[in-house]
Amino acid sequence: MRKLSPAYDCQCDFDRTDEVNYIVPAIWICNRTRKEDGTLYNTWEYYDLLSKLKSNEAKEFFSSLLFRNTLDGSLAEEYYHRSEELERQLKKKR
Repeated sequence: MRKLSPAYDCQCDFDRTDEVNYIVPAIWICNRTRKEDGTLYNTWEYYDLLSKLKSNEAKEFFSSLLFRNTLDGSLAEEYYHRSEELERQLKKKR
């Protein structure tokens, strides 16, 4: 997830109009890929999994600004404040 979080030169179909040309995190594009059985990957499930992992690496990424910059809409509502809170907790432990 960390490697897919920066805003590379990626766009979803709806991110490009005559007036606007949005660049989005690469992870947003992953939801458009298909599994071998033809079903779409549900990248949003990975956000939920990441929020529950106990490893230091997972916590560090979940609590980062890089992660929060991937959030939009309902994902931001669900995870933004939780990410900030974990960041504060980890800083207190240092």
